[in-house]
Amino acid sequence: MKAFLFVEGPSDQLGLEALWKPWRDRLRQKRHGLAIIPLDTKPNLLKKLGHRAAEKLADNDSDLAVGLPDLYPAFEGAALQHSDVASLKQLQRRLVRDALVSTFQLSRTKADDCMTRFLPAVFKHDFEMLLLAAKDALRSALGTNDRLGNWRLPVEDQNFDQPPKRLIEGLFRTKSVSRRSYLDTRDAPKILGSVTDLGAILRTDSGAVTCPEFVAVLRWLGDRFGEPCCTLP
Repeated sequence: MKAFLFVEGPSDQLGLEALWKPWRDRLRQKRHGLAIIPLDTKPNLLKKLGHRAAEKLADNDSDLAVGLPDLYPAFEGAALQHSDVASLKQLQRRLVRDALVSTFQLSRTKADDCMTRFLPAVFKHDFEMLLLAAKDALRSALGTNDRLGNWRLPVEDQNFDQPPKRLIEGLFRTKSVSRRSYLDTRDAPKILGSVTDLGAILRTDSGAVTCPEFVAVLRWLGDRFGEPCCTLP
C-alpha cells in the first residue's frame, strides 16, 4: 500500500519528510510507502489535485491519497471558493470525485468506492503551525532562552489576521541570535527534523491537542497502514 500526500510547496514536503522520517522508515519495512508531493502553490494544488489524486486512486485499488493545502489564504470566486476548513475539504472532495467520473470514466458507484481512500485535509491555517507546536525545537533553532508560546492554543487556531507563518517570520527577525530572515525550505526541515518525540509536540503541557486537524490526518493514515506514527492524543 502507498499513500500519496499532496502539499503546496517544497517546504511542506521537506518539513514533513524530516518530521516523519522514523515513521516512513518503519512503513518501508512493512512494504508501505508515504510519498509527499508538492504541487508548487495553493492555486496550483487546487487546480491539479483532482486529476493527480484521482489518477492514484484509479490506478491501484489499495492506494490512498490525501489533499493537504493550507487554509490561508481564503479564496473567492465560484471555481475554488472556500473560507473555512469545511468548505476547503468539500472543495477537494468535489474536485477529486469529478475527475474520477469525467476524466477516468469511472461509474459513480466505483468513484464513490475510490473516494473512501481519499482524505481531504487542511493545514489550519498554514504549515508553519507545526513549528509553533514544536516549541522546544523552535527555541533551539532560534538560539533563544525565551519561553515562547505567546500564540493561540491550539496552534491551529492562529487565524487569517496572524497565521503561523507570519509569527515564525517575526520570531526569526526578533528572537533569533542572528536576526536573520526565516527561509522555509531551510528552517522548517531543520526544526522538524530535530523533533525526537512526535507525540510530544501534538500535546500542550496541560495535555490538550495542539493541532487537531493534523492529528486527524495522522490517525487516518495510521489506521489504514496498520502502523501508527506515534501515540496520538
